[in-house]
Amino acid sequence: ARGLSCVARAEREDAARVAAKHRELAELQKLQEEERVEAGREQQLKVAQEAARCWAQERLLQLTAELRGIRGLAANNRRQRLRALQLELHPDKQPEDRRSVVQPLFLLVQREWESQCEESEIKREPHGPNGDGHWTSQPH
Repeated sequence: ARGLSCVARAEREDAARVAAKHRELAELQKLQEEERVEAGREQQLKVAQEAARCWAQERLLQLTAELRGIRGLAANNRRQRLRALQLELHPDKQPEDRRSVVQPLFLLVQREWESQCEESEIKREPHGPNGDGHWTSQPH
């Protein structure tokens, strides 16, 4: 009986070692899968960032031409078009992967907007048509 219990104990210990090895192998496989998933995410992020950079380069060329064309418009149309560009290119309105690359484009539009505002201030007359000292665009 004693020899049988030693054999049984050895078999239990072997089974425990095998079970521990199975758990270790399963954990290792889980870690490897997590590493593959993470590597896939990193690759997707790189691809998305590269796509965003390409988009920004192309959009910069278009935007430059648009801004040149806007300069020739009447003041009201120029303001409307600049406002539309501000909304289109605002970083908060962009997907996460484009936010950093759209910022310089948005700033170009902002500079054009500020330039247009300064230009309209210079062209304003100090007195409105009623002669009371109010700007023509201000309510009475």
